[in-house]
Amino acid sequence: MANWQTYTTIIGIDPGIGGGITILTEDSVSVHYVPHITEKRGKTNKKNYDKRAMADLLRPHAGPNTVAVLEQVHAMRGQGVTSMLNFGRGFGIWEGIFAGLEFDVELVTPQTWKKQWADELMAKVVKPEILKTKTAEYNRLSPKKRLEYDEAEKEWQQEKKKAKENAKDAARTLAAKLYPDLSDHFKLKKDDGKAESLLIAERKRLEIADG
Repeated sequence: MANWQTYTTIIGIDPGIGGGITILTEDSVSVHYVPHITEKRGKTNKKNYDKRAMADLLRPHAGPNTVAVLEQVHAMRGQGVTSMLNFGRGFGIWEGIFAGLEFDVELVTPQTWKKQWADELMAKVVKPEILKTKTAEYNRLSPKKRLEYDEAEKEWQQEKKKAKENAKDAARTLAAKLYPDLSDHFKLKKDDGKAESLLIAERKRLEIADG
């Protein structure tokens, strides 16, 4: 691998409860699920971050020679209050662990890190021309045209959802291609978080290698 100079370890993180962690050093790579515990809340079981296990996993790499690259995702329109609070709490847990272990931290948006692997991951979904209609214009459409617009909107949203799902499968395929010795870690649907954490870390490695 490249001479990383400042950093001896890169940690890529897909931060959700179902996400993954990749630890990439100059001579080794390992991938892990985000540690979590299951708690009984009323009649349901809820997953929660296992903060101690998260810190224990990363502690051997503590210090300023490690950079943690954390995917910076945002709450989405339509999410409930509880989901948004859990999202913010999870992000804060990660930041607290990084501070305690004295890691350098880099936040990277999904759009940014996926651009590195655009040909493998991102199927382009073209927005239909009718959906470029502005709100004021939509209100003036005939009932027939509004129905056409609504159907196009529904189909477009479905195509985007399918493309997003396909991208997760493509991430697992690409991760296994880049690191064949780890391919068993990316066989299951639920392994997409581990695959994405590896791609996040690998993108940083390539960035450093390119100077």
